[in-house]
Amino acid sequence: MSRLSRSAAATLVAAAVVAVGIAAVGVARAETPGAQPCTPYTAIFAPGTWETTPGADPRVPVGTLRPVGDGLQRQFGRDLTVLYVPYAASAFDLGLSYAESLSTLESRLHHMLRGLCS
Repeated sequence: MSRLSRSAAATLVAAAVVAVGIAAVGVARAETPGAQPCTPYTAIFAPGTWETTPGADPRVPVGTLRPVGDGLQRQFGRDLTVLYVPYAASAFDLGLSYAESLSTLESRLHHMLRGLCS
């Protein structure tokens, strides 16, 4: 296993254990629609409740996972794209239940995954 793979795997496991608000963290070959050419890897983080909005820029770090994403970005530089899923991150406010908020996260995450490089 390469240094990049071991380090990324260890960091992502730590992120999953530490961050309660996470729904998906992964490393994959990726590109987002309208983004620059593909980087070898992409990490996608799901911010927790009240940490993002549907109109947020997925390239702008947010929430409790920001230090993890920032650390990965510092470590891997141009080899990694870090994205944060913009969705209706609310629970029992703004007219949405937790289940409805989660549904918007799942929908946006699927949309982002479809935009990844092959």
